[in-house]
Amino acid sequence: MEDALSFFQNLNALKVMLILYRDNPNVPFEKLRGEMGISENQLSDTLGKLITAELIHVREVDGIPLFTLSREARMSLNRLGARDKLQVTVAPV
Repeated sequence: MEDALSFFQNLNALKVMLILYRDNPNVPFEKLRGEMGISENQLSDTLGKLITAELIHVREVDGIPLFTLSREARMSLNRLGARDKLQVTVAPV
């Protein structure tokens, strides 16, 4: 299991990727993941941990999984330096 520092580095990269996605909704999620240098396994592992910690909620709309940050996660990301009004839903492509 990865250590806490590695997990938070992944979380920070995910935070940046989510902000980029919010600002560029027409850019495929996979392209952003690649640009951030996060492997598919790292992304899956990090999302899994965030879901387990109830920081991200998952729901399906028309067969597409949507990852929505919880209120607690948005507050945590704001403390980590995210923009104030971080409202993100990510639909992987």
